Amino acid sequence: VTTDSPAAPLALAAYVTAVQWQAAVYGSGTYTVADRLDFTAGVRVSKDVVHFDTLESGLLAGAPTIGNETDKPVTPRAAITFRQTTDLTWYLQAAKGYRVGGPNVTAGNEAALTSYRPDSLWNYELGSKVRLLDGRLNLNTSLYDIEWSNMQVGLVTAQGFNYIGNGGKARIYGLEEELTFKPVAWLELGGTLSVDHAATTTAASISRVSFGQQGPAPDLEPNAATSNGV
Repeated sequence: VTTDSPAAPLALAAYVTAVQWQAAVYGSGTYTVADRLDFTAGVRVSKDVVHFDTLESGLLAGAPTIGNETDKPVTPRAAITFRQTTDLTWYLQAAKGYRVGGPNVTAGNEAALTSYRPDSLWNYELGSKVRLLDGRLNLNTSLYDIEWSNMQVGLVTAQGFNYIGNGGKARIYGLEEELTFKPVAWLELGGTLSVDHAATTTAASISRVSFGQQGPAPDLEPNAATSNGV
Protein backbone atom coordinates (compact mmCIF):
# COMPACT_ATOMS: atom_id res chain seq x y z
CA VAL A 1 0.00 0.00 0.00
CA THR A 2 1.40 3.41 -0.97
CA THR A 3 -0.02 6.68 0.35
CA ASP A 4 1.04 10.19 -0.70
CA SER A 5 -0.19 13.57 0.49
CA PRO A 6 -2.18 15.29 -2.31
CA ALA A 7 -1.15 18.73 -1.01
CA ALA A 8 2.56 17.92 -0.85
CA PRO A 9 3.42 14.80 -2.87
CA LEU A 10 7.12 14.97 -1.96
CA ALA A 11 6.43 15.37 1.76
CA LEU A 12 5.60 11.77 2.60
CA ALA A 13 5.48 8.42 0.87
CA ALA A 14 4.67 5.39 2.98
CA TYR A 15 4.80 1.68 2.24
CA VAL A 16 2.85 -0.60 4.57
CA THR A 17 3.00 -4.39 4.68
CA ALA A 18 0.35 -6.02 6.88
CA VAL A 19 -0.40 -9.66 7.63
CA GLN A 20 -3.52 -10.68 9.58
CA TRP A 21 -4.42 -14.01 11.12
CA GLN A 22 -7.38 -15.11 13.21
CA ALA A 23 -8.27 -18.06 15.39
CA ALA A 24 -11.81 -18.48 16.69
CA VAL A 25 -14.14 -20.83 18.55
CA TYR A 26 -17.92 -20.61 18.19
CA GLY A 27 -20.74 -22.39 19.92
CA SER A 28 -24.53 -22.11 19.75
CA GLY A 29 -27.48 -24.00 21.17
CA THR A 30 -31.28 -23.90 20.84
CA TYR A 31 -33.94 -25.13 23.26
CA THR A 32 -37.42 -25.63 21.78
CA VAL A 33 -40.69 -25.62 23.72
CA ALA A 34 -43.82 -27.23 22.23
CA ASP A 35 -42.38 -26.97 18.70
CA ARG A 36 -43.28 -23.27 18.68
CA LEU A 37 -40.92 -21.39 20.96
CA ASP A 38 -37.12 -21.39 20.48
CA PHE A 39 -34.52 -20.05 22.91
CA THR A 40 -31.12 -19.64 21.25
CA ALA A 41 -27.79 -18.57 22.74
CA GLY A 42 -24.32 -18.53 21.26
CA VAL A 43 -20.92 -16.95 21.63
CA ARG A 44 -17.82 -16.51 19.47
CA VAL A 45 -14.39 -16.07 21.05
CA SER A 46 -11.53 -15.14 18.77
CA LYS A 47 -8.01 -13.79 18.64
CA ASP A 48 -7.02 -11.42 15.85
CA VAL A 49 -3.44 -10.39 15.19
CA VAL A 50 -2.36 -7.84 12.57
CA HIS A 51 1.41 -7.63 12.09
CA PHE A 52 2.50 -4.53 10.18
CA ASP A 53 5.73 -2.97 8.88
CA THR A 54 5.70 0.69 7.79
CA LEU A 55 8.51 2.35 5.84
CA GLU A 56 8.29 6.10 5.17
CA SER A 57 10.26 8.50 2.98
CA GLY A 58 10.05 12.24 2.33
CA LEU A 59 10.43 15.46 4.28
CA LEU A 60 7.93 14.46 6.98
CA ALA A 61 8.97 10.82 7.22
CA GLY A 62 9.30 9.17 10.59
CA ALA A 63 11.30 6.17 11.67
CA PRO A 64 10.32 2.73 10.30
CA THR A 65 7.57 1.14 12.36
CA ILE A 66 7.11 -2.54 13.14
CA GLY A 67 4.20 -3.51 15.36
CA ASN A 68 1.27 -5.75 16.17
CA GLU A 69 -2.38 -4.99 16.81
CA THR A 70 -3.75 -7.86 18.91
CA ASP A 71 -7.41 -8.16 19.87
CA LYS A 72 -9.41 -10.82 21.70
CA PRO A 73 -13.09 -10.05 21.04
CA VAL A 74 -15.98 -11.97 22.58
CA THR A 75 -19.23 -11.64 20.61
CA PRO A 76 -22.36 -13.24 22.13
CA ARG A 77 -25.81 -13.62 20.60
CA ALA A 78 -29.19 -14.45 22.15
CA ALA A 79 -32.57 -14.85 20.44
CA ILE A 80 -36.17 -15.87 21.11
CA THR A 81 -38.34 -17.09 18.22
CA PHE A 82 -42.09 -17.69 18.44
CA ARG A 83 -43.95 -19.40 15.60
CA GLN A 84 -47.50 -18.18 16.21
CA THR A 85 -48.79 -19.99 13.10
CA THR A 86 -47.20 -21.65 10.10
CA ASP A 87 -47.38 -18.27 8.35
CA LEU A 88 -46.46 -15.89 11.19
CA THR A 89 -43.18 -15.84 13.15
CA TRP A 90 -41.99 -13.33 15.76
CA TYR A 91 -38.43 -12.95 16.96
CA LEU A 92 -36.37 -10.93 19.42
CA GLN A 93 -32.59 -10.94 19.38
CA ALA A 94 -29.48 -9.21 20.71
CA ALA A 95 -26.06 -9.67 19.15
CA LYS A 96 -22.63 -8.09 19.37
CA GLY A 97 -20.30 -7.44 16.44
CA TYR A 98 -16.88 -5.88 15.99
CA ARG A 99 -14.27 -4.75 13.45
CA VAL A 100 -10.58 -5.46 13.90
CA GLY A 101 -8.01 -2.72 14.32
CA GLY A 102 -5.06 -2.17 12.02
CA PRO A 103 -2.04 -0.05 11.04
CA ASN A 104 -2.00 3.63 10.09
CA VAL A 105 0.16 5.54 7.64
CA THR A 106 1.01 8.73 9.56
CA ALA A 107 3.47 11.59 9.22
CA GLY A 108 6.40 12.32 11.49
CA ASN A 109 6.96 10.64 14.82
CA GLU A 110 3.34 10.51 16.07
CA ALA A 111 3.77 7.13 17.73
CA ALA A 112 0.27 7.29 19.25
CA LEU A 113 -1.19 7.06 15.73
CA THR A 114 0.73 3.96 14.66
CA SER A 115 -2.43 1.82 14.79
CA TYR A 116 -6.12 2.01 15.62
CA ARG A 117 -8.22 -0.18 17.88
CA PRO A 118 -11.33 -2.26 17.11
CA ASP A 119 -14.80 -0.81 17.33
CA SER A 120 -17.88 -2.77 18.33
CA LEU A 121 -21.65 -2.57 18.37
CA TRP A 122 -24.68 -4.15 19.99
CA ASN A 123 -27.70 -4.78 17.78
CA TYR A 124 -31.13 -5.20 19.39
CA GLU A 125 -33.90 -6.31 17.05
CA LEU A 126 -37.61 -7.12 17.24
CA GLY A 127 -39.29 -8.42 14.11
CA SER A 128 -41.84 -10.56 12.35
CA LYS A 129 -42.01 -12.72 9.22
CA VAL A 130 -45.38 -13.11 7.49
CA ARG A 131 -46.32 -15.50 4.64
CA LEU A 132 -49.51 -14.86 2.68
CA LEU A 133 -51.17 -16.27 -0.44
CA ASP A 134 -49.63 -19.71 0.03
CA GLY A 135 -46.15 -18.23 0.37
CA ARG A 136 -46.28 -16.10 -2.76
CA LEU A 137 -46.37 -12.90 -0.68
CA ASN A 138 -43.82 -12.39 2.12
CA LEU A 139 -43.50 -9.43 4.45
CA ASN A 140 -40.59 -9.08 6.88
CA THR A 141 -40.62 -6.28 9.46
CA SER A 142 -37.91 -5.34 11.94
CA LEU A 143 -37.38 -2.66 14.56
CA TYR A 144 -33.72 -2.25 15.47
CA ASP A 145 -31.53 -0.30 17.86
CA ILE A 146 -27.75 -0.30 17.30
CA GLU A 147 -25.33 0.96 19.96
CA TRP A 148 -21.89 1.66 18.39
CA SER A 149 -18.82 2.16 20.63
CA ASN A 150 -15.20 3.23 20.14
CA MET A 151 -15.95 4.18 16.54
CA GLN A 152 -13.28 3.92 13.84
CA VAL A 153 -13.34 7.24 12.00
CA GLY A 154 -11.21 8.99 9.39
CA LEU A 155 -9.23 11.91 10.84
CA VAL A 156 -6.50 14.33 9.71
CA THR A 157 -3.18 15.26 11.33
CA ALA A 158 -1.96 18.85 11.66
CA GLN A 159 0.23 18.28 8.57
CA GLY A 160 -2.81 17.28 6.51
CA PHE A 161 -2.34 13.51 6.41
CA ASN A 162 -5.25 11.11 6.80
CA TYR A 163 -5.38 8.39 9.42
CA ILE A 164 -7.93 6.26 11.28
CA GLY A 165 -8.65 6.84 14.96
CA ASN A 166 -11.09 5.71 17.64
CA GLY A 167 -13.49 7.73 19.70
CA GLY A 168 -17.06 8.53 20.51
CA LYS A 169 -20.26 6.52 20.52
CA ALA A 170 -23.29 6.50 18.25
CA ARG A 171 -26.83 5.18 18.20
CA ILE A 172 -28.75 4.09 15.11
CA TYR A 173 -32.39 3.04 15.38
CA GLY A 174 -35.19 2.56 12.92
CA LEU A 175 -37.68 0.41 11.05
CA GLU A 176 -37.07 -1.83 8.04
CA GLU A 177 -39.71 -3.42 5.80
CA GLU A 178 -39.01 -6.04 3.14
CA LEU A 179 -41.73 -7.22 0.73
CA THR A 180 -41.52 -9.92 -1.94
CA PHE A 181 -44.32 -11.04 -4.23
CA LYS A 182 -44.24 -13.92 -6.74
CA PRO A 183 -47.36 -13.61 -8.91
CA VAL A 184 -46.20 -16.37 -11.27
CA ALA A 185 -43.48 -19.00 -11.09
CA TRP A 186 -41.05 -17.08 -13.30
CA LEU A 187 -41.45 -13.57 -11.83
CA GLU A 188 -40.63 -12.15 -8.40
CA LEU A 189 -41.19 -8.53 -7.33
CA GLY A 190 -39.61 -7.06 -4.24
CA GLY A 191 -38.88 -3.89 -2.37
CA THR A 192 -37.50 -2.57 0.89
CA LEU A 193 -38.17 0.53 2.93
CA SER A 194 -35.90 1.70 5.74
CA VAL A 195 -36.59 4.59 8.09
CA ASP A 196 -33.79 5.30 10.53
CA HIS A 197 -32.07 7.90 12.65
CA ALA A 198 -28.33 8.01 13.42
CA ALA A 199 -26.52 10.35 15.77
CA THR A 200 -23.51 10.43 18.05
CA THR A 201 -24.38 9.97 21.71
CA THR A 202 -20.90 10.72 23.05
CA ALA A 203 -18.94 13.27 21.04
CA ALA A 204 -15.16 13.05 20.99
CA SER A 205 -12.31 15.23 19.84
CA ILE A 206 -9.22 13.53 18.44
CA SER A 207 -6.24 15.36 16.96
CA ARG A 208 -8.16 18.60 16.35
CA VAL A 209 -11.14 16.89 14.68
CA SER A 210 -14.50 16.80 16.50
CA PHE A 211 -17.49 14.59 15.83
CA GLY A 212 -20.81 16.20 15.02
CA GLN A 213 -24.20 15.36 16.43
CA GLN A 214 -25.80 13.88 13.32
CA GLY A 215 -24.76 10.52 11.90
CA PRO A 216 -24.17 9.79 8.21
CA ALA A 217 -27.23 7.64 7.48
CA PRO A 218 -30.23 9.10 5.62
CA ASP A 219 -33.61 9.01 7.34
CA LEU A 220 -35.45 7.28 4.48
CA GLU A 221 -34.10 4.61 2.12
CA PRO A 222 -36.55 3.05 -0.38
CA ASN A 223 -35.48 0.28 -2.77
CA ALA A 224 -37.20 -1.92 -5.33
CA ALA A 225 -36.20 -4.97 -7.38
CA THR A 226 -37.53 -7.53 -9.82
CA SER A 227 -36.25 -10.91 -10.94
CA ASN A 228 -37.39 -13.63 -13.31
CA GLY A 229 -36.47 -17.16 -14.14
CA VAL A 230 -35.81 -16.54 -17.84
